[in-house]
Amino acid sequence: MFTEILKGKLPDGSDLTRMQDGTNKHRPGYDLTFSAPKSVSVMAMLGGDKRLIDAHNQAVTKALQQVETLAATRVMTDGKSETVLTGNLIVAKFTHDTNRNEEPQLHTHAVVMNATQNGDKWQSLGTDTVGKTGFIENVYANQIAFGKIYREELKPLV
Repeated sequence: MFTEILKGKLPDGSDLTRMQDGTNKHRPGYDLTFSAPKSVSVMAMLGGDKRLIDAHNQAVTKALQQVETLAATRVMTDGKSETVLTGNLIVAKFTHDTNRNEEPQLHTHAVVMNATQNGDKWQSLGTDTVGKTGFIENVYANQIAFGKIYREELKPLV
């Protein structure tokens, strides 16, 4: 199911693919990564403290709840394209315990699928590179804040 959603094919039969010149131009999604501080990673991975992994997961969930408030799509109204907030995402989380060098690094890849529900209809997440009002443009503009939310949520748990 994960792969199919990345392709724009949803379980309810919705098809978010965008064909151009016979090629599917659907953007699969976005990878948002949340990394624990090195000290937490070392204590969790080398010290075997599973409570720290749970704390990390809770902090990731809280940060993603804030990201989700920015979920939006684009709709045509009177011939004009406009951004409409939807407030919902499909996210798959993959937590890893090491970096590429096999050193302790507790981190989670949150794969945000390019799909959101607008009323009773599934649509692709909206982008707006000109007006900067699309979903990912807002996520990028607020990435420091989301990192801070993650760290502030993690702090009292560790």
